[in-house]
Amino acid sequence: MNTTLSISLAKFGLAYALLTSIAAANAITSGTTEATLSINNNWGSGYCAQVDIKAGNTPVTNWSITLNTTGAQINNLWNGNLAGLVVTPLAWNKTIAANGSVNFGFCANGSGTPTIAAFSANGTATSSIASSTPSSAVRSSSSSSQLSSSRISSSLRSSSSSVISSSRSSVRSSASSSSGNFSLVFHDDFNSFNSSRWQLMNHSWPGNLALFSANTVSVANGMMKIELNPAPAGTQVGGENKPYLGAEVRSVDTIAYGRVSARAKLAKGSGVVSALVSIYTPWPAANWNEFDIESLGKNPREIQFNSMVYTGPKLTTPPSASVTPTQYPSLQQLGFDSSQDFHVYTIEWTPKEATFLIDGVVYHRWVDRMDLIGLPQNILLTIWASNASSWAGPITGDTVNAEALYDWVEVWRYTP
Repeated sequence: MNTTLSISLAKFGLAYALLTSIAAANAITSGTTEATLSINNNWGSGYCAQVDIKAGNTPVTNWSITLNTTGAQINNLWNGNLAGLVVTPLAWNKTIAANGSVNFGFCANGSGTPTIAAFSANGTATSSIASSTPSSAVRSSSSSSQLSSSRISSSLRSSSSSVISSSRSSVRSSASSSSGNFSLVFHDDFNSFNSSRWQLMNHSWPGNLALFSANTVSVANGMMKIELNPAPAGTQVGGENKPYLGAEVRSVDTIAYGRVSARAKLAKGSGVVSALVSIYTPWPAANWNEFDIESLGKNPREIQFNSMVYTGPKLTTPPSASVTPTQYPSLQQLGFDSSQDFHVYTIEWTPKEATFLIDGVVYHRWVDRMDLIGLPQNILLTIWASNASSWAGPITGDTVNAEALYDWVEVWRYTP
């Protein structure tokens, strides 16, 4: 069944056929285990799909799936590792209890219908194709169908490093595993600023050369822009000069475990830090949970992943000053300039591990002190300037007026 959704853009007197959603199922078995591929959304030039793997009476200790995308290019994959067209599990969904299930999802640019070409579970290779049955299920939302004309143009762009169009790149169903489930908290396309979802903060800290200000945040043409601008002369916090105004856009909702994804073009400029952050925010902090994906603008072809926890003795009274966390940073090469194009940045954490991904590719995993993770964390979109020149670079002429753009942000809650 084909469903075409047309949106009339009265401003331009034009009609655009935006979405053609076709959900198709393709199932294949390996021993007593079955894998089923379903297309959740298809807009003609790309699609998003989900593969569910269900064990029979025998538990599964490992699995792999080879996809046939009929020439389409996968640009985002979650809940799995991708090498060519072969998907292998993450640590948490590698094993499947008897009669249990796990899944992974992916999005691709290109036409055609994807299928499962090969499936192996417990070392048993593909045995048969069970079915290929069309379904009339169509999944869409008002936020993904009501687009401004500028977003339509943006969604049609393509390049070797591009990801799928902003409103569709995050179309995915609630992910699940044999030990827990992900449920969507919100998806924000930034067609407007949602004050019930986001707070604009006004604070700073020692070492941060910027005071966070609402004046550096704007939403237009389906994008949120956060900027690092000159501060009025004499701006101080706690007696420390703040020559810049930065931004911290903080979510109202919190999650103890979950997944946060953002399609963003990060900032460039020596001394500038732009970041996707999840953090336990009570202050002064008596405890600490934090995950960061930080672009250090001195070199936008590098990125830092960081996990931070408090490893000291438990406090019995509210502190007058915040505790100091232990940090586990990992600086890595990207192979692209994060300030030149949009990419999808993801932080996912469960009680077992934290995973950091870019465009669906796992760049870093952290498991060291997951026993200390579990506090409610807010989601932050930030830009600021650091006084640590050895880390972020010295302050130069290109520090001021740096900016980061966010096309969409999506937050999922994980329930063990």
